[in-house]
Amino acid sequence: MAKVRPPHTNRLRMMLRNMPRKEMSAAFIASTLLLLIFMMSSGTETDMSFKDASLRSLKAISTTTTIPSTCNAALSSDFASSSMVPKVSNDNARRLAQGGYTLIAQGSGPVELVGLFSMALSEIQHSSNIFGSVGELGVHHGRFTSCLFITARENEKLVIADIFEQQNKNEDKSGNGDKAKFMEGLAVYGLEEKDLHTVFTGSTLEIPMNWSQKRNFEPFRLVSVDAGHTELLTKNDITIASCNLLIGGIIVLDDVLHPHWLGVTEGIFNYFHEMKGNSRQQLYPFLLCNGKLFLTNDLASHGKYYNSLKNNPVVNMFLATDATMWGGSSMFLMNEAEFLFCHSPESFNAHDVWASLVY
Repeated sequence: MAKVRPPHTNRLRMMLRNMPRKEMSAAFIASTLLLLIFMMSSGTETDMSFKDASLRSLKAISTTTTIPSTCNAALSSDFASSSMVPKVSNDNARRLAQGGYTLIAQGSGPVELVGLFSMALSEIQHSSNIFGSVGELGVHHGRFTSCLFITARENEKLVIADIFEQQNKNEDKSGNGDKAKFMEGLAVYGLEEKDLHTVFTGSTLEIPMNWSQKRNFEPFRLVSVDAGHTELLTKNDITIASCNLLIGGIIVLDDVLHPHWLGVTEGIFNYFHEMKGNSRQQLYPFLLCNGKLFLTNDLASHGKYYNSLKNNPVVNMFLATDATMWGGSSMFLMNEAEFLFCHSPESFNAHDVWASLVY
């Protein structure tokens, strides 16, 4: 029986054809072609599993959004007060890293490596006197949120946003977060609802671009974007994050290159293109790990994070600077910036390494 080509195949071809050549890094092209090969060779059952998600994504992607040319948020050098005292005790943080996070319902992919790198990067930021808010757009039940929050220091505010019970606003059905379960998950690592500075319930399209000013929190030092998965929502959420980001702050975008959520990949590449020449909002990727893309807004910080991870003997065992070991590209490049790629050697226990990085 002839196989029906899934809508994602044509969508990927269109993305490649329309994307400016400068955006088409070897890593992106290779990854995209792998997805094409996978989907074109899939049987009817697999093809049909893509159908509903494809139609939802295509419907949302047909609408475009305009990224503001300037941000109204406070200048991103408004750091929080510097204190190295952790908001979550080291004992609780280590228990979470050793597997305690499994007590929180899973809403994203594996978190051992991204949690490990979030801790390592936070220590680099704090050592560079970068202190600010920590947050996530799209928390679901809070498993990856926990990986972020255990990096926070006592004066850094915690901020979350999710649709939660307002599922009528969930345009692409990309998550089904439960506020009560999220609050229960905080207790796993010693926090409670009163420890959160801002809890926004609703669509991220309703969040103002000057969110940190409106809600009186310092711009983000570290923020995850994992809310809507259409092209429009991805660009909107990345813009919110970048407009409320410290100089040297880090954005973690989930589901990049995920075959079921191509709107995310299209959204971030369109964002890169539209922000050419905009030094205030441009972003530079430096790590891709388990579908999460780590980006910063400052080239000097990009170099610091990239080189610090690459040269750190504790964490570089989980990193590759290129794909030559797999017969691929000699350099990972995205938006004209080098990035690292994570992998998990069987001979090393990521949980133990993660716990050892708690500070």
